[in-house]
Amino acid sequence: VKEQMELSFRENFQKLAEAQQTLDGKAQQRLEALEEQVSELQQCLRQHQEKQQEMVQDLQLDHKEQLQESHGVLQQRLN
Repeated sequence: VKEQMELSFRENFQKLAEAQQTLDGKAQQRLEALEEQVSELQQCLRQHQEKQQEMVQDLQLDHKEQLQESHGVLQQRLN
C-alpha cells in the first residue's frame, strides 16, 4: 500500500510539474505578446507625437506669416 501511495504521489507530482511547465510556457507567450503590443503602441505614440509637433510648427508658422502680413498691411495704411 505504501509503495502504491508513493507511486501515486510521484505520478501526481509529475503531472503537476508538467502542468506548471505548460502554464509557464503560456504565460511566457502572453508576456511576449504583451511586450510586442506595448512596443507597437509606443511606436504609434511616437508617430502621433511627431505628427502633432509638425502640426504645431505649421500652425506657428502660419500664425507668424499672418502676423507679418497684417503688420505689413497696417504699415501701408499708416504710410
